[in-house]
Parts: sequence; structure tokens; C-alpha cells
Amino acid sequence: MNAQQYLDQLQAAYPRYEYLLERLLRHQEILTGAVAATSSEAALEGYYRRLAEQAARVPEEALAHVPEEVRRDLIASATAYLAGKQSAESWVSRAHATLWNAVHPMLPPDLDLAVGELETASFNASAIPTPGRANSWVVALNKGVSILTYEVARTIASTFSVVSDRAGHEGGPKDRNAERLFDEAARLLHGRLNHYLHFGVPWGDPSEITEGQLMLASTATTMAERFVYLHELAHIILGQHATAQLQTIPGEWSEAQHILNTSDEEHVADAIAWRLLIHQSCKSAGDLQMAYAGVTLFLRVADILERAHDLSVAGTHPPAVERLIMIETMALDTCTKSGLPFNKVSEIGAALGSRLTGLLGRMPALPAESPLERLLDEASAGVVPDYVRFQGEMFPLLSHSAPSRLCRALGKALATAEHELMKLSPHWEAVEKAPREVMAVAHSHYKKLKLVGGLVALHLVPEIARRVERHRDSYLEEMDE
Repeated sequence: MNAQQYLDQLQAAYPRYEYLLERLLRHQEILTGAVAATSSEAALEGYYRRLAEQAARVPEEALAHVPEEVRRDLIASATAYLAGKQSAESWVSRAHATLWNAVHPMLPPDLDLAVGELETASFNASAIPTPGRANSWVVALNKGVSILTYEVARTIASTFSVVSDRAGHEGGPKDRNAERLFDEAARLLHGRLNHYLHFGVPWGDPSEITEGQLMLASTATTMAERFVYLHELAHIILGQHATAQLQTIPGEWSEAQHILNTSDEEHVADAIAWRLLIHQSCKSAGDLQMAYAGVTLFLRVADILERAHDLSVAGTHPPAVERLIMIETMALDTCTKSGLPFNKVSEIGAALGSRLTGLLGRMPALPAESPLERLLDEASAGVVPDYVRFQGEMFPLLSHSAPSRLCRALGKALATAEHELMKLSPHWEAVEKAPREVMAVAHSHYKKLKLVGGLVALHLVPEIARRVERHRDSYLEEMDE
């Protein structure tokens, strides 16, 4: 098996996020017509259709100063992002095509390499050796990187058109407008980050955005994507894979293993990725501004996830704050050698970082309550579980969840309910003597068990149900220790 065949195998093992909805719809005869009609269409079509219509209004004349080839690529990328879809050619393929000429002379001549994107939630990427074949590698970049980076960039960018960074200190109506804008952006960003932390997809209400804001978010994201791609290639360039240990990639959909690197090796890979990025992607001071903005934004998002204890972001990488300091140092060195003022090159990145910090300061702590836990509490509040509401709201939730995290969340919900019931088991021997408050607690957990258990049994295909059960068993073992 060569690298491309192994990549194909991995991509088949990591289904698209939306595939759950497609499979669920095959079981729609089990549901009431109302639930099937309202939940499925709203989940998959309504949100993205409105964004796609908005993207279609992006005028080319707004980008008249941009070279034709770059303009076409930016508009295509922006339209794909807004539509919630990849363009015909994935961002990984575009990054590979753009940067390959600068990289391949540094790689071993007999290297068998395949580069592609995996439909996983992880805010990370991996260099994966092809099993049983020497000097054969897959550079796999996870969809979570591009989606979450863009959604954060988009939300931040949406605040730039109305107010300056000093707004709110100048007095008058502009202050009130700024406060409303910031509060709304903070609400949207919190919702997307929290949904991502629980379910692996930054789903939430869309933010309004102009053409200029769109281009800012898309270009910063593109630079971040290229940096992540080059970072993984840097490990292969350095030959670190020759003696590196392997570790199974976190997740339930594949037994693939990636290389384990030390913190020093990760910092060196960052340094190489930065130099390659500015060499190949930065033809002007404006390009350098966006490269710095994209890379630092990517690392700031990684830092948010680390502080929220999202383990999928770390891998073998050192803390994002350390990586950010190193990138700032290298950018300063780049400016010194190029005769450019660092304060100008870092201006956009600093503005994005400052605005992100301001929005985070207006948000509740992350992670907040799980949407699944909230729904379970509300649907089990009555004497009889509210099956119709639970299933109706779960369908959009299912369709906007990464399979690995969805299975984990459902398994944890089952295990928690079962564990709490088992703790109360002595009272079942004398039900009539059990305190009323004990019975109320038991009844609540029993209703949650029925809601989740019914969902898994009736609406999830066996492949998904088995993975939920494995997580349930794993959580029960942890709780019993």
C-alpha cells in the first residue's frame, strides 16, 4: 500500500460531519412526519443556503486592485467558506499546489508522500507513516483547523466595520452601537466555541459580514492553513520521523498513528514553516501582514482550546503561548532583515488579537454547559419524558456534530445516568421506604436514560451505536474506580 492508497483509506474511515443526518433520514419512517420535515431541512439546508446567497453578492469590483488570478481564488474560497462547503479542490490541495515548489527540493528524493484533509474535529494535523512501507508518509490535516479558525476570524472581522479599537471611549451614540456590536459578537463567538468544544463543530448563529470583512477572515485563514501544512512537512524535511516513536491519533474512527516529537522539534518545525511561508506566500508587505495575522490567530485559537482543556489541540505540541512568542520573535527578525517596521507588519495580527481578547472578556467561561445536557435536563423535567421535543432538537444537534465527539457525549450521558441509578440501588429493595427526594433524583436519571437509550437504539445505525456503547462502558469504568 502506497501513501495515496493509505490516505484514501483514512479518508474513508473519517466520514463527513453531515453523514449522520443522511443516515438518520433513512430511518425517518420511525419518526413523525413533522419532526422529520422540520428538523432535517432546517439542519442541513436553511443555514447554509442563506449564507451562500450572501456570498453570491460579493462584487468583483471590490477587489479590482487585486491581481486577476488571486482575485478568482479569493472569491472562490470565500464563497465556499460562506456556503459551509469545501470548494471543488480542498484547501489542503490548494496549499500543497501553492507551496510545493518551495518544499519538494528539501525532501528525500525517494519520498512517497500524499497530502489530504480528514473530516475530523481536531484542531491539529499529523504526519502519519504508511504502514509497512519505508519512507512513505501521509500529511493529514484536520477539517477542524480550517473551520474553527475561519469562524473565529469571521466573528472578529464582523466587528471592524462599525467601530475602531478606541470606540466605546469616545462618547456619544457610537459607544452604544459599539457595545451592542461587541456583545452580539461575543455571544456568537461563545456559542460557536462552546459547540465546538462539546461536539467538534463550531455551529451557531451566523454573523453578518461585509465583503471586506469576508476577505480579511478568508485571507487570514488561508495563511493559517498554509502554516499548518508547512509545519507537518517540516517534520519530514528534518528527518525527525526516522527515529520518532508513534502514537495512535486520538479519535475512534481509525487506528492510524502519528509521530511523536519533542517540544524542541515542534519549535524547529514552526521556525521552518514560518520561513517557508514568508518565502513562498509573501510577495509584498501586505502579504507579510496577513501571514503574521493568520499564524498568530491560529495559535490564539489553539490557546483558547488549551485553556478550555480540549486535549485534541495539543498533540505533541508545546503550549500555544510558547509557540506564539516564538512566531513573534521570528517575525521581528524577518522585519529587521527586510527593513520593515514590525509595528506595521504586526498591525492586523495585533488588531485581531486585541479584538479577540476583548470578546473573550465579554463571554462566560469555556466550556459552558453542554447543549446535550441542557436538552436532557429540560426534556426530563416533566412527569413523562418529552420524547418529541428531545428527538426534534437532537436531529440538528446530531447533524452538526463530529462523530467522535458525538459518540463520546452520548456515551457519557448514558454512563452518568446509569452510574447515578446504581448509587441509589440499595433503596430499590424497599421502594416504599425510600425518601421522596431520592426517588425524584432516581426518576430524573431514569428518564434521561430512556431518552438517550431510545435515541441510540431507534435512530443511530449499528456502527454509531456500538461506538456510543464503548464510550458508555469506558465512562462507567472510570466512575467505578
